[in-house]
Amino acid sequence: MIPNGVVPDNLKSAVTKYNPFDPQLNPLYEEIAKHYGIVILPARIRKPKDKAKVESAVLHIQRFIIARLRNRQFFSLSEINEAIAELLEEFNDRPMKDYGYQTRRERFERLDKPYAKQLPTDPFMITDIKHDVLVGKNYHIRYEQHFYSVPFEKAGERVIVRRCGATVEIFHDGQLLTRHLYSNNKFRYTTKK
Repeated sequence: MIPNGVVPDNLKSAVTKYNPFDPQLNPLYEEIAKHYGIVILPARIRKPKDKAKVESAVLHIQRFIIARLRNRQFFSLSEINEAIAELLEEFNDRPMKDYGYQTRRERFERLDKPYAKQLPTDPFMITDIKHDVLVGKNYHIRYEQHFYSVPFEKAGERVIVRRCGATVEIFHDGQLLTRHLYSNNKFRYTTKK
């Protein structure tokens, strides 16, 4: 299940430049948001109330799960994960006095799950994004020591290069110009006629 929005802190891996009206997101973080169809709403600077529920949940988890496991000895990662999963189930099924003795699971099923979206069928693939890449006079761009062609009309323009798996995609003003197969050959040219 996917939420409709995410409220991250202003960490550099998410928000490169904070602006209360139009924050500038890290390009890869923005790609993840587009893939999953979620809105990124960074918390305001020095406003802990923007993420109070999360901060309080972290405290509860620390007290309920981590404190119980601190004196136990584990011999594998799977053993630790198993112990955490058991305590997490207990934590989610525990009644909360402030909410009329409802459990976290009941509140999730009633309030959050009906509005959550399904995961997309294709998984997110890690991408590399380069902004402000200059198209040379020979209508090629340089990406990782290899040269890829773009339509000749874009010579001298600035483009965005995105690599996803074995594909290199080149965009201008949000529009896809061309795709190439990624090449490991250094200082060679890949040209579409």
